[in-house]
Amino acid sequence: MQTEMEDEAYSELTPIQKFFFGRSVFITGATGFVGKVLVEKLLRCCPGIGMLYLLMRPKRKRTAEERLDKLFQAELFSKSKRSASPFSKESASHRWRSSERQARDFGRTF
Repeated sequence: MQTEMEDEAYSELTPIQKFFFGRSVFITGATGFVGKVLVEKLLRCCPGIGMLYLLMRPKRKRTAEERLDKLFQAELFSKSKRSASPFSKESASHRWRSSERQARDFGRTF
């Protein structure tokens, strides 16, 4: 059950923030120009977003995890890292590791 304070905070969200509140989003191309901007914007502007799943493949002798680390080291994410959001490299890396196994399992079903 939500408290009155949570209801009031939810009512102040923009329509886009309400749309993404509690939802999970699957993004392909997150390491590209537009993908980076989309990931950063969702992390910064949609505090109630559930999970972001980023489909990444090894490329140019880098593993997907190395590419994820490089993605979050970009200057673009500096504002998201400083904000009060729960974003952190550790949580992103943990989420990636836990969903890597899920992705492998998912891939086997096809």
